[in-house]
Amino acid sequence: MEELITLLSQFNDILKKQISNYIEYIPILEEEELAITNCDLTALEKIVIVKDQHSRISQSLEQRRVSILRKICYMIAFDPRGQKLSLSLFKITFKKYLDNIKTLVNEDTYKKILEVEENILYTANEFENLFETVYPRIYRNQLILKKLLRNITLSINLFQSEANIGMNYDNLGKAHSNANKGSVNSSMRIKA
Repeated sequence: MEELITLLSQFNDILKKQISNYIEYIPILEEEELAITNCDLTALEKIVIVKDQHSRISQSLEQRRVSILRKICYMIAFDPRGQKLSLSLFKITFKKYLDNIKTLVNEDTYKKILEVEENILYTANEFENLFETVYPRIYRNQLILKKLLRNITLSINLFQSEANIGMNYDNLGKAHSNANKGSVNSSMRIKA
C-alpha cells in the first residue's frame, strides 16, 4: 500500500508541474498573438523556438504522467487497454477502488489514501480548469498561423505564375502584361 501512496504522490507532483508549465505557457501565447497581430515575423520566429522547448517539456511530463497512471492502474487491478488514461477515468476508477478496499485495509492506511486522493482531486480540478483556458488559445493560434501560411503560399504562387508569363507591376501594385505593352489599342470605354 505504501508503494501505491508513493505513486499517487508522484502523480500529484507531475500534475502540479504540468500546471506550472501551462502557467509559463500563457505569456508565450500572448507574445505569439501580439506577433501575429503585428505581422512581426522576427518575433514570431523567436516565439516558435520558445514554444518548441515548452512543448517538449509538456510532452515529457505527459509521458511521465501516463507511465505513472499505468503503474497505478496495475496496482489497483484496473485494465486500461483500449481506453485513454484521462483524469476523469482515473477519478472514477480510483473512487471504485477506494470503495472496494475500505474494509480490507486498516483505518490509518485508508485515511492516508483518502488524503492523497483529495490532494489529487484538487490538483486535477486546477489542471483541468487551466487546460480549458490554455488549449483553445493554442488551437486558435495554430489555425490562424495555418491560414496565414495558406494565404502567403497562394500569394507567392500567384506572383510566381505572373512572373512566368511576364507580368510587371507599377508603383501602385497594379499588374501589367509585357505582351500588351507595345499595343496601341485601348480598352477604355467611350460614350457614343
